[in-house]
Amino acid sequence: MSAQQQFLIQGVHYPLGQLLKRFLQPRDAGGLAINDRWFGIRRERDCFTGQHFVDWLIEEFAIPGREEALKVAQSLVDHEVLHAITSPTPHNFEDNDQCYRLQAQEKTGALNTMQIWKQKADPPMIITARLAQMLAEAVALFRDEEGKVDYAALHESDAFRDFQLATCELQAVDFKNMAPDMRKAFCFNIYNILVVHAYGEVGVPKSILGFYNQIRYQIQGQQYSCDDIENGVLRANRKPVVALGPLFGPRDPRLACVMPEVDQRLHFALNCGASSCPAVKYYTAENVDDELTLAAQGFCEQDGNVLVDEDKRILYLSKIFAWYSIDFGSNDLEIANSVLQYLRGSRREQLQQLLNSGSFQIKSLPYDWSNDANTSPPRRLSMKLL
Repeated sequence: MSAQQQFLIQGVHYPLGQLLKRFLQPRDAGGLAINDRWFGIRRERDCFTGQHFVDWLIEEFAIPGREEALKVAQSLVDHEVLHAITSPTPHNFEDNDQCYRLQAQEKTGALNTMQIWKQKADPPMIITARLAQMLAEAVALFRDEEGKVDYAALHESDAFRDFQLATCELQAVDFKNMAPDMRKAFCFNIYNILVVHAYGEVGVPKSILGFYNQIRYQIQGQQYSCDDIENGVLRANRKPVVALGPLFGPRDPRLACVMPEVDQRLHFALNCGASSCPAVKYYTAENVDDELTLAAQGFCEQDGNVLVDEDKRILYLSKIFAWYSIDFGSNDLEIANSVLQYLRGSRREQLQQLLNSGSFQIKSLPYDWSNDANTSPPRRLSMKLL
């Protein structure tokens, strides 16, 4: 397991997560004095001076002098925990009025850049398994008896901060050279993790418009939103539901990571946070084909997703089948046969009888967009605010 970076201060090893908690706590509780500063007509957000940082280190950790505090500050610069904004010598920490910013507060547009990952990454599926477990354990701490989550409290928790730091390892994953089954399983897991991560970090959306193309992870030097993962990679760069064309243009380096073909079962593996979405499961590279079939069967055998009315000769389907109809067939019969392969027993017989006995209609069932949020941290839906 990849451990957090540790920093030695006054004989004590502090994990990065603990340091960030102390840096970012309110000023009246002992945190850094982090403010916006103007340099001519340019405003730099969330920064502090080198002199203030040294003063703060001395006071907060009882460091005996400025020389020792400077060593700590330089170590943090060396490990890119903080960056110089205005210094002409950015790699040398200066005990003066030069300004610095924490990497955790850099506006990168991605949710997994609280630290710069410099180590070799573990195998991709080990990383996703670890992240899924860490996130599930963190969320469980704030889930009530009715299944609702206090995302505002999650946002402030140590467990969630540790998870946020752990997601930074995704920066070093070799996405381009993954085998297709591994890439498929990796994407399912990362998509589902990213949605809940975003709820805890940038807030639960009041509207889904724009949300899934704004929340992103940085992987192998490129940024991937939920829309990029679903429509760019998994759907082999097919046009999204609401778009004029494919997400990845002809010169987009992410084209190297698209799947060779569309597996329609992907729609039973992705959970965007809505109540009507498929259940969240963990997928493995070795067994992803069988796992997808089970997910498809589980989804299609629920009345809220697939329902046959023999008297009215109507096949009611989840709106997923309408939104992504091209992935299931070019007409109603092909779509119905796609559904048929995931049904068993009496449900399969019922649909087969409908298909064998003449014409029928397909209509969409209501889609429940409600989620499991009881509270939300402050909402920051524009990635410019990340």
